[in-house]
Amino acid sequence: MNSIKIIIFCSVLLLLSCSKDGDNSIPVKIFLDPTEIGTYHNYIAKYIVDNSNFDDVYHCGSDIKDVLLTGKSEISAHFGFDEVEYVNILNEIDFSNFKDIYQTEEIDLKSIALESQLSNELIVEINEFESYLYSIDYHAIYNNNPSALVNIIQDKIEKFSSKRKINSDIGNQYKDFIRVVKSSVELWFPRNLGGLGYNEILSAKISNTKIKLRKNWFTRWVSSKKFGKFIISDAVGAVAGVATSLVSSGGATAIPNPLLGGIPTAGVVGVISGASTSVISQL
Repeated sequence: MNSIKIIIFCSVLLLLSCSKDGDNSIPVKIFLDPTEIGTYHNYIAKYIVDNSNFDDVYHCGSDIKDVLLTGKSEISAHFGFDEVEYVNILNEIDFSNFKDIYQTEEIDLKSIALESQLSNELIVEINEFESYLYSIDYHAIYNNNPSALVNIIQDKIEKFSSKRKINSDIGNQYKDFIRVVKSSVELWFPRNLGGLGYNEILSAKISNTKIKLRKNWFTRWVSSKKFGKFIISDAVGAVAGVATSLVSSGGATAIPNPLLGGIPTAGVVGVISGASTSVISQL
């Protein structure tokens, strides 16, 4: 269990490396703000959607892996990753498992806990957050200021999470969960509501025989339980991916990895896992 207490996604990362000219006397400090997990998450999710056809949604896990492998050079260059190390990480992730973990209407947190050894306390906090999501009066926000819906919801999420008294053992995990949630809201919400509109972009890529294009998106989203699923599924996938990596490696993947710009391997596993489940939860 001690390994799970180690940092999740670069909660504070500090790596000393050498300058490019080989002068070992001049260390270069590489510091990554942990709030950037959301930026990383959205980049990967957008990359998957932008470069996938989703002709067969039932094999989307393997399709997503293929997309991320095909884009290895571009993605590695964007993040400053060693390309070989990035490919090694992709090959360690079980993409076939993502579709089974997430049920049609709600997230099967028990399955995730068994797979990744998430603590019961974190599961309780996630359930509490999901209940909070459904308590928000979205229609009132929409009627008053539809174009600012995303910002208002993100602000409500931030205020809710900041008031929680979280045990320090799961504090970093919960913070990363919330950061990915907020990024997910931005990613999937329509542009006219203040989001990036990737719900519509993904829907337009899927055959109508597999899934109908969504009309009256906001009304359908608010009236169904599916909205909670696609907002938090990627966040759960992110923390589960990190926890699985830490457990399977005995905590070794929490060590800053110089081949990943100082980000722990577990953090990259979490971002890729979360982004992948984010897209899959939409299908």
